[in-house]
Amino acid sequence: MINARRFSIRGLIESDWKREGDRFTWRLTMSTTSTARGCVPVFASGATILEGEKPLGDNSQLNVTGIQSGYVEMEAESGRVCLR
Repeated sequence: MINARRFSIRGLIESDWKREGDRFTWRLTMSTTSTARGCVPVFASGATILEGEKPLGDNSQLNVTGIQSGYVEMEAESGRVCLR
């Protein structure tokens, strides 16, 4: 597992992720008034990305900004996010 923590001028930002085979889990916590951009790898064609127990498109906190070969680009609002 990879863990990172940083105190920004807007507060604490935490990120940890791990990969087990073709499964990727990323937990991200951002302080209020913050947004983040990131890329989530997609290891299998037709794979579903979940935020918690919901498909990515069903979450108003996350916005898909692009889809590239092998990953999905997104933007997240402040709070906690857990992607799988």
